[in-house]
Amino acid sequence: MKNIMCAAFLSFNLLANAQCNLKLSCGEFAVLFTGYQNKVEVEGCKDMKSTSINVSGGTATKSSWKDKNGIDHSGYYVTVDSGVKSVSITLTAKDKNGRSVSYGSQMFKVKPFLLPKITNTTISKTKGMTIDLSLGEYNPCIGAEISVSGSGITYNEYEVRNTGNTIDPSVISEIRTGKKVVIEVFYTRDGVQQNPITAILTVVE
Repeated sequence: MKNIMCAAFLSFNLLANAQCNLKLSCGEFAVLFTGYQNKVEVEGCKDMKSTSINVSGGTATKSSWKDKNGIDHSGYYVTVDSGVKSVSITLTAKDKNGRSVSYGSQMFKVKPFLLPKITNTTISKTKGMTIDLSLGEYNPCIGAEISVSGSGITYNEYEVRNTGNTIDPSVISEIRTGKKVVIEVFYTRDGVQQNPITAILTVVE
């Protein structure tokens, strides 16, 4: 299982002098991603009894999670509606007297979640292969767990399916060195099955 990480969290103040702000655990330039449970936390509301967010163009579900260091976090999973190009999140809070305080709204751009790439370029007849997936050096996401669930190798009319992230060398033992094979990789992201991705590999000794 891979834990895809980024250098830092991004925070966005809803108002210039607001005590409360939103923090995204996966975002760049105020971006939310489709097909992903965007983790949003509310920070800095020390004098407030409770806080809540309203999402225009998506749905917020109160939740909690652990980061890569095992530290507990609480906030919201924000999912974006299909076909939406931007989302507005409004933050409100209640003070100790029960009065509602509005901290305004923040617009977030919407992008498709990055597809992982198969970094392997060859497959060995003697060693087989361990499938390696990556979201790239500059991915903006923290803690997105990607796990390979299986794969398929295709060469002309030859096809074989595998489970897990390793491929036994016997799978391609009859294919000549230098030939090209197509690999189809099945994977999950945060435990949810995604559409498979493909790459072309060169057979080596």
